Amino acid sequence: MKKIIYTLGLLLIICSIQSCQKERQLYQGETNNVSGIYFYTVATTNINGVPTSFRDSTTYSFASDPVTVTERNVLVTVRSLGNIADFDRPFKIKVVGGTAVEGVDFEKLPDTYIFPKEVASTRVPIKLLRTPKLMEKAVNIDIQLVENEYFKLLLPELKNIGNNKIMDATRFRIVSSEIIPIPFYYTFFGPEYFGDWSVKKFKILNDLMGWTTRDWDNAGVQGYPVAGGKFPYAATIFKEYLEKKLQENNPVYELDGKTLMQLGPAYMVDYSNYQN
Repeated sequence: MKKIIYTLGLLLIICSIQSCQKERQLYQGETNNVSGIYFYTVATTNINGVPTSFRDSTTYSFASDPVTVTERNVLVTVRSLGNIADFDRPFKIKVVGGTAVEGVDFEKLPDTYIFPKEVASTRVPIKLLRTPKLMEKAVNIDIQLVENEYFKLLLPELKNIGNNKIMDATRFRIVSSEIIPIPFYYTFFGPEYFGDWSVKKFKILNDLMGWTTRDWDNAGVQGYPVAGGKFPYAATIFKEYLEKKLQENNPVYELDGKTLMQLGPAYMVDYSNYQN
């Protein structure tokens, strides 16, 4: 037996069930028990919690993740319009564009997803894969909902209140990156200890010290670990790490794969005897 939800124009109406039913006819869905389906990501709400704007994209950055993290699932919300079923229903999403490469930058999407029974929304995972190029540029995936025997694209658009911007409710973009701007604190104090800035070097330093990009944003502030007084120790630890890699005949290169990673003047690694 079907349960019915009231989703008319995405308006939230505060009233008793009895009075709502007297004032409006509940949306029963389309014929043959077909429901609508659309992407639904709220950007802003008013003071009453009512959505006022929506997003048709999201961005995930690996910048704060340890180097051991090689993949992440981004969850995208999908909602139904019409009937809530008492059985699971399959639905489809396909890749329709973007700069990301399947199998390289993201895992291939399954042939079908499952919309669970007795719910009005679900979240689907899109698995992003971490690659070195994300440190230099972002990539994106454009996905689109596909109609089937259970779901139709009955709500193709969402309108933002205020600017009246129309959002495509059938398509969604996921952006993946690892781009990190040079922290202000590093610009002034870092080169003396760690040498010229690079994203890869910054990531290794943070992993060795247990620091994060947020710590760098608050460098020098009490309660945050990044401080100039710790840089000599951090540079020493970093040098020992690079020297160990060199001894293992596995020296650390910059992203170009040609430049050996180097630190500041007092902490430079001796690569003179290394032969590639």
